[in-house]
Amino acid sequence: MADRRGAALLLLALMGCAHYTPRPLDAPSAAAWEAARLDAPAVLAALDSVGAAPAAGPWRGVDVARAAWLRSPARRRADAEVEAAGAALRTAGARPTPGIATESEFAFSGRDGSSRWGLALTGLFRVELGGKRGARLARAEAAVLSAVARGRAEGWELEGSVRREARALAALEGAAAAAQALRGALDSVRDLAEARYADGALGGIELARLHADRATAGQEEARLTRMRAEHRAALAAAAGVPEEALLALGPLLTDAARCPDDAARPALLAGALERRWDLRVALAAYQEAEADLRGQVARSWPDLDLGPGLFFDHGVGKWTLVLGLPDLLLHGNRGPIGEAIAARAVAAARVEEASARVLTEVDAALGACRAVARERAALDPAPAAARLAALEAAWRRGEIGRLEVALARADLARLEQQAVELEGAEAGAADELAWRAGADALPER
Repeated sequence: MADRRGAALLLLALMGCAHYTPRPLDAPSAAAWEAARLDAPAVLAALDSVGAAPAAGPWRGVDVARAAWLRSPARRRADAEVEAAGAALRTAGARPTPGIATESEFAFSGRDGSSRWGLALTGLFRVELGGKRGARLARAEAAVLSAVARGRAEGWELEGSVRREARALAALEGAAAAAQALRGALDSVRDLAEARYADGALGGIELARLHADRATAGQEEARLTRMRAEHRAALAAAAGVPEEALLALGPLLTDAARCPDDAARPALLAGALERRWDLRVALAAYQEAEADLRGQVARSWPDLDLGPGLFFDHGVGKWTLVLGLPDLLLHGNRGPIGEAIAARAVAAARVEEASARVLTEVDAALGACRAVARERAALDPAPAAARLAALEAAWRRGEIGRLEVALARADLARLEQQAVELEGAEAGAADELAWRAGADALPER
C-alpha cells in the first residue's frame, strides 16, 4: 500500500514538469536582404490588415516609414520584448506553490509493544503578507508598459528618420528640376551672347561672365544630383532595405505641408507632452521605480508558513500544525527601501528632464519652421515675371534683342529655383515640427 501511495505522489509531481524544446536560429542570408521590397505582397497585405496600406499612386514618406517599421527586425524584437514582459506578468501573479514533507523514525530500543515506526506527513503552505503579490503584479505591469513604450519610441524614431530623408529627397527632386530649367535658360543666354560677341556687339568680359554663370549653374546641378544620391542611400539605410527597393517605388509624393502660425504653439507643446513616446518611456521607468519601492516595503513584512499534517506516532495517529516565520527582517528592510526611494527620485528627475527636452525641441522646431515660412513669403517672383513679359513685348516690337529676353528669363528661373527650394524647406520644417510634436503614423503591430 505504501509503495502505491509513493508511486502516486511521484506521478503527481512528474505531471507538473516541463520539457525543453530546442529552436535553432536560421542563418542570416545576404540574398534575402537583397531581395527585400517595401511593396512586396506580404508587406502590402500586412499594412492593409492594420489599415495602413498606401493609397493608389505614388508613395509618400509616411508610407515608406510604415512599411519599413512593419518589416523591421527591430519591431519584431520589440514585440518579443512585450511578449516576454507579458510572460513575466503571468509569473508575477502566481501564488506560492504548496509543498509536502515527510519524516520517519524508528525506535531501536525501549520497546513497549507498540510499533517501532513513526511516520509524519506534512503539507507546506506559505501565506504572503504585506501585499507582496500585489507589488509583484504592479512591477510586472509597469515592465509591460515600459516594453511597449520602448518599442513605440523606437518606431517613432525610425519614422522620423525615414520621413526626414524622404522629405529631403523629394525637395531635392524639385530643386534638381528647377536647376535643370535654369541651366537650359543659361544655355540660351550663352548661345545668344556668343552670337552677339561674334557680331562685335558684346564685350569679352561680359561674355566671360555669362560663361561663368552657366558653369556655376552646371556645378549646382551636379551638386544636387550628388545630394539626391546621398539622401536616397540614407533613406534606404533608414528604411533598412537595399536602394533598389526604393527605386522600385518611383518618385515619392510630396505633401504641401505648411508651418502653423504662432497661435498653434500652446496646442503643439501640450500635445507633445501627451504623445511623445520618448517621454512615455521615462514615465514607464518611473512606474517601475515606484513598483520597486512598493515591493521593498512589502518585503519588510515576514511571510507565514503553515504546515498541517498527520503523525503516525508508533501506532498512535495525531494531527499536527507547524507555524513558521521564515524570514524575520528585524532591520525592517530599511537599506533596500532607502535605495528604492533614491531610485524613484532619479526616475522622477529623468521624467522632468525628458519633459523639458520635448518642450525645447518642439519650440525650436516651431521657430525654425516660422523662419523658413517668413523667408519664403518674402520671395516674390512676380516682379521678375512682369519684367520678362514687358521685355518679350518689347522684343516682339523690335525694340530689343533676344539676349535681353533670355537674360530676364534666366533671372526668373533663378527666383523660381529659390522658390522651389524654400517650398521644400518649409514642407520639411513643417513635417519635422509635426514629428517633434509627437505625430505617430505607424501601425500598432
